[in-house]
Amino acid sequence: MRRLGQALGIEAMSLYTYIGSRAELLDGLSEIMVESLPRNAEATDWRDAIRSFAHAIRTTAKDHPEAFLLVGMRPLKSTGSLAPVEQLLSTLLRSGFDPPQAVRAYRFVAAYARGFALAEIEGFTLEHDHSTAPGAHAAIAEARASREALDHDSSFNFALETIVAGLAAHLPPRASGS
Repeated sequence: MRRLGQALGIEAMSLYTYIGSRAELLDGLSEIMVESLPRNAEATDWRDAIRSFAHAIRTTAKDHPEAFLLVGMRPLKSTGSLAPVEQLLSTLLRSGFDPPQAVRAYRFVAAYARGFALAEIEGFTLEHDHSTAPGAHAAIAEARASREALDHDSSFNFALETIVAGLAAHLPPRASGS
């Protein structure tokens, strides 16, 4: 709060005229970031809606990495910030998911996209130097030698398509085919 006050040219205590606490400030920042998520209003197919939602989270994280590190795991509370969740759940329900399945799918995709984005911001384990001893971590060294294995976009899309296929396998025929 002191650094924010300094950046704004005011005393940190003056901030509390406008906000109740640091947590309230972070909640507000989180709400603004989620409200600005790119949306695919035309996504009528549940698979496209899931892909769009996951990519929107990752894009927002890449566009605002420092803010995303602060608020990427905060719960959403405002009407505006719940709009992307509402849009995804509505598409899933219209496509034949029952409410528990829709919630599970949303949570799974949101957790995956946020976790991937946070790891991408901080640097994945394989991207760090692990050469502690000659010959140690041979599998890691072999994986690191492959540019394709470390490509974030292809890794994100591979896992996302695996999620979509897995969800389709658990749905009744009406939902999995529509």
